[in-house]
Amino acid sequence: MHKHNIKFLWIALLISIQLVGQDISKKKLFNQILNYRKNHEHQILKECFQLLSIPNVWSDRPNVWKNAKFIKIMMES
Repeated sequence: MHKHNIKFLWIALLISIQLVGQDISKKKLFNQILNYRKNHEHQILKECFQLLSIPNVWSDRPNVWKNAKFIKIMMES
């Protein structure tokens, strides 16, 4: 799996959760997710590269917190 697909997968999961109980076909859902990814590809890649640039070593607590904060901001947006 490519690392730039991480946010795409999170978006797919969140959209799927929102649509539980709604009458929507799997094909329509997939197309909505795919269109979102296509329309926001530059932003998605930029955020993934920013996230991957933060060191993520358990003994480096300040950067672990930076990672957590960055992921929280990504999820909120």
